[in-house]
Amino acid sequence: MKHALWCVAVLAAAALFALGASPTQQHLDVQKVESFVFDGDGVHDLSIDVSPALRTGFKVSDANIARIDRGTIDAAIDRAKTRLNRMDPTDKRMLIAEHVAGPSSLKFEPVVEYNRRVSAVTAIQAENATSLRAHFSVTPAALGATILVYSDLDPTPRKVRSGFLLGDKDGIWGPRVEGQTMFIEILGGKNLKNVVVDTVAYGLPVSLITAGSCNLDVTCYSAYNDLKTAVGRYSFEDGGSYLCTGQMVADQQGTGRLFFLTANHCLNDQDAAETMEVYWNYETTSCNGSAPSLFTLPRSSGADHKVSGFASDFTLVELYDAPPNGTVFLGWTTADLGNSEDVTAIHHPGGSYKRISFGHEVSDENTHWRVTWDQGTTEGGSSGSVLFNDDDLLVGQLHRGSASCTNQSGWDEYGKFGNSYVAGLSDYLGDSPVDDDDDTTPPDDDDDSGGGCGSSADLAGY
Repeated sequence: MKHALWCVAVLAAAALFALGASPTQQHLDVQKVESFVFDGDGVHDLSIDVSPALRTGFKVSDANIARIDRGTIDAAIDRAKTRLNRMDPTDKRMLIAEHVAGPSSLKFEPVVEYNRRVSAVTAIQAENATSLRAHFSVTPAALGATILVYSDLDPTPRKVRSGFLLGDKDGIWGPRVEGQTMFIEILGGKNLKNVVVDTVAYGLPVSLITAGSCNLDVTCYSAYNDLKTAVGRYSFEDGGSYLCTGQMVADQQGTGRLFFLTANHCLNDQDAAETMEVYWNYETTSCNGSAPSLFTLPRSSGADHKVSGFASDFTLVELYDAPPNGTVFLGWTTADLGNSEDVTAIHHPGGSYKRISFGHEVSDENTHWRVTWDQGTTEGGSSGSVLFNDDDLLVGQLHRGSASCTNQSGWDEYGKFGNSYVAGLSDYLGDSPVDDDDDTTPPDDDDDSGGGCGSSADLAGY
């Protein structure tokens, strides 16, 4: 994978640590890597250029729309409110969707499109949902078909991964779509009665997931135009849909591998990593201007979990899909912050567009840096986001904190990158990485034929 502007500097000087320093850092030589700009294949997300039934003017018959009943929706919202009230107030993950039972059955309608391709379409509707995501109990690989999802608000069709890479465990999560109606279209395949959506992630009302007004628009600070490209807003499934922030990070060998750093308390295993959806470039086009719709953004889906650590709260994954060309992979250092050193954070509070915060270090908490903010803050959804030192190098990721727009004198704690490096990051980001034979290349989902143009016989059994 090609990349440009690569520069690595390893400083082999024994670090001197004050009495009482963390045992994991007492004998650590300072390591430092500079940022570089990604110039690879660009995003290869799951969107495809086909003509779904929605674009041909076809509409699913009202009688065949599977509706999540109002009682189920109300119960989900009540569960979400209870869950949010019980969350540790310093936890900066954000709950964005509750899981509800899927429809008992799906009624597909056959469609012959303009190019004579035969497909089958159905829809799931959940009143007032801000988004929907379906868990399929059977994978496209098992069907020998291509499964597409889209909506009226989010018309770009996206494929459900084939499932070969994921081991066909107990099904697979499809891409999230915006709005209250999700269309499911099957290209090719047989025995479509086996297509079962057993769980739906119901997107919660906007009133539960908004960012505070004190947050600063990163677009207003042109000095960070390059660094901000590294930061992604991502969601994942773990008994509900959660939102955190993460960032692309460079490795010492300059391989350009798609390493993405976030927080352990967000996700820490392969099951969650497989469900990740990272949205790129979610930011305003002008200072304090309007933000783009999520469905218009490039998206990376799924990742291979590499390593996590509890003490300094870090997780490293390797994305299946590349970020956009021009994305910066962040440089980092294992060196300590100076007393009261200026720091900067870039993050997605409330799951909203990208923001920036400026502050300073106030104390060394052994495995964490404690900071307070002079301008801006962090909120739910900011978890896992980057902390930059005064040289714009990554020195930590957000774990927890009391800071918010309603408590602007509060603190935030970031897991120290130096501790995380010793605890496992060096195995992947260091100059002597482990022998890692895992193939993180996703299945070849470029074949949009869905088994060919097909015939009505291909749709028998649904």
